[in-house]
Amino acid sequence: MGRKSSARVSPSVIVLGVLLGIGAVLGVLYFVFASQINSLVAGLVEKAEGPSPCETEFRGLRRETPENLAQQFSASALIDAWNCLPRAESDYGLHASFGKALGLMGSEASAALPALAPYAIHEDSSLREGALAGLVGIGAEAVPVLTEALQFQGDESNADPVMVRWDAAKALAQLGTVAEPAIPALLATLTNPEENPNVKLPAAYALRSMGTSALSAVQEAQRYYYELDGISMGEMPVLREINSAMRTLGSEEWYQSPGEGVDLQRIEAENRAEVKDAEEKEPILFDGQPGMDVESVLLETDGSNFIVTVVLTENYSTILDVLAMGMAPVEISIDTDGNPTTGATVWDNPQWAGYDFEIQLQAGVRYRNPDGGDGGWALMGGLQDMEVAGYLSSYAVERLEAGSSFGTTVVSGTDEVHQKRTELLYNRLTAKIPYEEIGIQSGQKIRILIRESQATGTAKDIFLPEVHLTVW
Repeated sequence: MGRKSSARVSPSVIVLGVLLGIGAVLGVLYFVFASQINSLVAGLVEKAEGPSPCETEFRGLRRETPENLAQQFSASALIDAWNCLPRAESDYGLHASFGKALGLMGSEASAALPALAPYAIHEDSSLREGALAGLVGIGAEAVPVLTEALQFQGDESNADPVMVRWDAAKALAQLGTVAEPAIPALLATLTNPEENPNVKLPAAYALRSMGTSALSAVQEAQRYYYELDGISMGEMPVLREINSAMRTLGSEEWYQSPGEGVDLQRIEAENRAEVKDAEEKEPILFDGQPGMDVESVLLETDGSNFIVTVVLTENYSTILDVLAMGMAPVEISIDTDGNPTTGATVWDNPQWAGYDFEIQLQAGVRYRNPDGGDGGWALMGGLQDMEVAGYLSSYAVERLEAGSSFGTTVVSGTDEVHQKRTELLYNRLTAKIPYEEIGIQSGQKIRILIRESQATGTAKDIFLPEVHLTVW
């Protein structure tokens, strides 16, 4: 008779099996609820580290305006909020609001100066804007910080130096007379030939806002501009603002505008007028090189286009090859309705009031990279470390308004359509400008003032005879 045999399972094996089963179940649960578990773990870690006061108290304030924040919190609370710098760029807007709220508190927020100062040159524009608003509100104590930002040339960050200086100049303009210590830096900005005109314009505003204490600086800035060998289109609004500042400040000894008190020769014509240059005593130079010396300007109308042809004493290619940059040979102001109250006063000469449009003819260059590739093009100014590969031309139109230093762009000239309406050939640049772009119609009589962009000296050296033209 045989014996039954039985296998005994070790307790350790049983325990191992149970653990493996539990592990499998947990694995399935984690797979299903992974995101919830991760959030739970992150929350436990955050609690262990301690929550940020900024995140707990201010997290729900993203929709609040700076005005509401200034009413809800004390200056010290907002300074604490500013010091809780954002962990992500998505929070920069909120922190900018903290800075703006501090600015609304005035000198009460002066304790925020050390916290805000480093962000006057921050690479993020919204955060920088908030810091500058706070600094402007603090007032005189912030002037050294803003002056330093006005001179910013770049650092290891990605902040755009031009934008930083532009914002700093605007902030100083808001401060008015309390920013007087910044006058030397503002004058240096205006007389720096390398500075961007977009920075110079608010710098001119800033000097104007400081009243008579800035008079000598404004006079010096005006003298600098009138002694230049030509002024670019970008610099024109700057000079207009400087001239306007001189009149606002009431100076009787201001540096005379080139058109002040001068009556130009007048030409009456129908459909067509050719205007000869005044023939300067010396050839026009630009940075010591031959400039765009105008020989004559031909004005014509054909029933639908205002046609301008500018003839130089030299070929355009000769000049553009040497200078390797685009330029404007002339700027043409047009009074379309004969009403001195509807347009701008050009060059601050009361005799030249009522001009409604300004046309700038542009002769530009195409570039080639050092490796032979396409290097782009420029109609005004130029690019560095490039070779001239060819030429192009266009025109720009701005609408002028009384009391404004800025024109409203009608035509920028950068598009292919308007470039095709111009022709650059030897020493002639011709542009066909549709009537509607400059607000004229057949049968109308228009007044035209032509400025030779790179000429210097007296009004008769700079401006050609005034033309009264009947449009066909």
